[in-house]
Parts: sequence; C-alpha cells; structure tokens
Amino acid sequence: MEGEVLAALLLLRSHLDMGLIQDSGVEFHHRCLVQLEEIQRSLNVNPRPPLMFLEGYMYNVVDRGLHRFTRARP
Repeated sequence: MEGEVLAALLLLRSHLDMGLIQDSGVEFHHRCLVQLEEIQRSLNVNPRPPLMFLEGYMYNVVDRGLHRFTRARP
C-alpha cells in the first residue's frame, strides 16, 4: 500500500518537473490528494485503509524530502 502511494507520488512529481503538469503548488497538492483517494478506492484489500492513513504517509514522505508540491528549480 505504501509502495503504491510512493510510486504514484513519484510519477506525479516527475510529470510536474518535466512540465507535463503546469499546476501551482496548491493545485499540485490537491492533485496529489485526489490521487490518494483514487488509490484508496482501487486497493483490493478489505477493509480499505482510511484515507487519513494514506494522507499521513504522503506527508511523512514529504517530511523526509522524497516528495514536494512545487517544480524543481534548475
């Protein structure tokens, strides 16, 4: 479950850095939260994890410097 979240966040961040996503930081943050909702719905586990668990993991990843909500600066 955590691996799926991390993989999705890394893909989104890659698209942001490549310019495929033109979101502001606030818009990109929202996009990441929506992605977490999609992951939660798609998980084939019962019971599904609470959304707050997935969000907490995302913020943990941000705190560790593995994800950000703004485009990388050259």
